[in-house]
Amino acid sequence: MTVLPDKPSSWPQHSSPPLLSSSEGQEADAGRPTGDAVVDNYQPRTELGRKLIELRRAHIRASGQLLNWEEIDAEVRERRGGVVND
Repeated sequence: MTVLPDKPSSWPQHSSPPLLSSSEGQEADAGRPTGDAVVDNYQPRTELGRKLIELRRAHIRASGQLLNWEEIDAEVRERRGGVVND
């Protein structure tokens, strides 16, 4: 797993946002801004990275909630019945 910095200013700069073609099985509007800095500014270098960005884009467009580390930990604890890993 790669954790990206919170501020896009420290991300690699590219001349334009990544656009994936429909022939790769992606939505026709894949390059349309979503309001999420990661999806709109990060250009993946691998096929796995492209798939993960497209999953994130689809989740955001479906009004999905993005969680921070504390929220992820809380959800994991809840799903485990309140058990905490020490």
